[in-house]
Amino acid sequence: MAKKPVTPKPNPASIAAKSIKISRIAAKAVVRVLLFLILMAFVPFFTNNGWQKQLDKVYIVMPNKWVLVYPAIVVIGFMSIFIVAVRQKFSKADVNWLLVVSTLVLIACGVTFAIRLSHLLH
Repeated sequence: MAKKPVTPKPNPASIAAKSIKISRIAAKAVVRVLLFLILMAFVPFFTNNGWQKQLDKVYIVMPNKWVLVYPAIVVIGFMSIFIVAVRQKFSKADVNWLLVVSTLVLIACGVTFAIRLSHLLH
């Protein structure tokens, strides 16, 4: 009878370290994508193309001011989680994953706003 090779049990400390490393990379990557998208949103304001004339004619009127509550909560939540993550130097996996989710929700809100604005421009 041949002996089965004994597989070592994974070390919980190494699993936690990998989780923190993966969450740190994900959080930093998603925040960088958000900052890149924000910078790209300001490009039409600094270039001399036809967008400036079109943007001068766009007025956004909201009959109900409560519509702005959800985006405000999302932005405030993102900023608070981002500040906590930076202060802890992205060392807490839970905070990093919260930052990833919050950033993705903020990106989704920004994309929906951009789509709505593009419908107004065309």
